[in-house]
Amino acid sequence: MGAVQIIEDLMMEITPEDKMYLNMLKDLINNELVLTTKDRIAPPTYFRYLEEYVFNLFKMRSFRAIKRVSRNVHYNNIRKFLAPLYYNYENELARLLYGEGGIQMRGVKG
Repeated sequence: MGAVQIIEDLMMEITPEDKMYLNMLKDLINNELVLTTKDRIAPPTYFRYLEEYVFNLFKMRSFRAIKRVSRNVHYNNIRKFLAPLYYNYENELARLLYGEGGIQMRGVKG
């Protein structure tokens, strides 16, 4: 049963005022969000690296002009409110929630 179906089932048993609030939430909750939440509760094994470590890997392999890059991500659920933290990875709240984050770097070989 998907997340939207669960909300629709709940709507059969609630007051009109609560229905209004659930309707607003329904657009922000989808199966992708449910899977993400499951990954946060019982995550698979992730390898975490510090930005400095990744930078040094590039440097040891003769890359220059090494730079960390980030991109705006777009979600169609409640995660869209946290998406700016992926792009602004140096934000204090982003560091608290995601640590170093998903490090993506680029450089010029040679």
